[in-house]
Amino acid sequence: MEPVLIAKMAEGLSVGNGQSERYAREGVELSLSTLADQVGACAAALRPLHALIQAHVLAAERLHGVEAKQPSWARRRACPR
Repeated sequence: MEPVLIAKMAEGLSVGNGQSERYAREGVELSLSTLADQVGACAAALRPLHALIQAHVLAAERLHGVEAKQPSWARRRACPR
């Protein structure tokens, strides 16, 4: 399941077209539902780890954030002036 998640998150490939086409080029036919089931199974398997990390982070006295510049969706929309 790891290659499916890596391709989805790190490489930005959609579960549908991007990944199914990649596997098809290698001679492996995987349906969209199979790939989606794999992503869902990974999410379910990682849920306990997510809960532990969330509890640890939220138990802190202070939370610190990084001020990395990211494009804002608000700036991308046309705003009437």
